[in-house]
Amino acid sequence: MQNNLLKGNLLAILAYLIWGFMPLYWALIGSVSSPEIIAHRIILSLIVLALFMLFFGDKSGFKKLKDKKIRWYIVAAALALGINWTSFIVAVLAGRVLESSLAYYINPLVVVLFGMIFLKESTGFYKITAVVLAAVGVLVLIFGYHQFPAYALIMALSFSVYGLIKKKIGLDPFVGLFSEMVVLAPIAVGAEVFLLVRGTTVYNGGIPNGWFLLWLLLSGVMTMLPLILYSISLRTISLGNSGFLQFISPTIMLLIGVFINGEPFTHIHLIAFLFIWLAVAVYCVYLILSSRKANA
Repeated sequence: MQNNLLKGNLLAILAYLIWGFMPLYWALIGSVSSPEIIAHRIILSLIVLALFMLFFGDKSGFKKLKDKKIRWYIVAAALALGINWTSFIVAVLAGRVLESSLAYYINPLVVVLFGMIFLKESTGFYKITAVVLAAVGVLVLIFGYHQFPAYALIMALSFSVYGLIKKKIGLDPFVGLFSEMVVLAPIAVGAEVFLLVRGTTVYNGGIPNGWFLLWLLLSGVMTMLPLILYSISLRTISLGNSGFLQFISPTIMLLIGVFINGEPFTHIHLIAFLFIWLAVAVYCVYLILSSRKANA
């Protein structure tokens, strides 16, 4: 049991480390247009998931897709995920990694808010305080820095909507992901064909060497690997424990944005992030108390 718990934590940490360093990976193929990166990500993720489902997946989960309502939920989840991926790629390639980190700091708090509003989950001092502090941090950034954090809010809201839908349908995570990629695949293929017809695809002389092509073709693996690791880790560790570890990713992104990309981190940013970090701290206290209560 102890070994399984350690393994689960290590897998979760590895997943969050990969997600945290992902902006550096996308920067390696930054000369490729955003639509083409997203198209590759969807198509190659579908291939990776198909292979995973073939050898390791629980195919019995596909029976739920006979329900028309669940199929519509899958379409909605796919669109929310597509919006999230698109906004993240565009933000990273636009040099807004710092804003991306903000998205993944506030995302768990938006999920908490959505849970209280849409799923009638219990409210409480810690939950409400965390959400209010996060909202104050975002408002400080908007009014103090005079820059609306559009990418951050789109990423946080789209992923929260995605999580809400996944919570409602309760599908096997890999069956759900595979189905979502099937929904998005025609859009991705259409985008790639359009770029080919226009002659603006990366394959028209835009690949400088073999390594560049390799990085591009690995986008499906890089997308799905942390997700698979994370899903496996949740079989042995609690969601609360995972809640702590998830802040590894935005912290790495923050450091990349400031110290590698040289993005400005003004005193307004500091004040805004202090509110966000305080919200995260309150949220973590809530997770600790909830975990102790559950164990008791």
